[in-house]
Amino acid sequence: MWIESTVIVNVHRPTGTLRLLPGQPVELPEIDALKILAKAGNRVRLVSPMEAVVMPPAPLDAKPVYFIRNDGVIYGPATVLDLVKVDEGASEHVWLATEYHGDTVWIRSDRLRSQHQYERQTKPKRIELEA
Repeated sequence: MWIESTVIVNVHRPTGTLRLLPGQPVELPEIDALKILAKAGNRVRLVSPMEAVVMPPAPLDAKPVYFIRNDGVIYGPATVLDLVKVDEGASEHVWLATEYHGDTVWIRSDRLRSQHQYERQTKPKRIELEA
């Protein structure tokens, strides 16, 4: 049986402590999973092992995409290879498997940016300070 926590939950069992992390489903024997579900209340939920749904491959003529990384710079163009939808409802999001400079890069849909934003961005400049 598969369960997932909505917050960090430490489960103390005779075999040791099990740390449940949000968004990381764990498969347990049914009796253990039912005990945890009963004790943890709404902090743990039953999940299907197949909640991630792989969508059909992107069309060969799909437009290139641009994306922002944590450094604040917009990169691109990247070629879309596949799409994967994860979860449903309010927590639903889509990941794109892309090819960028020969490497596979996974991009979460909220990180996508337009070609217009890419072309008009001000790229950060590295400044060396004298000692």
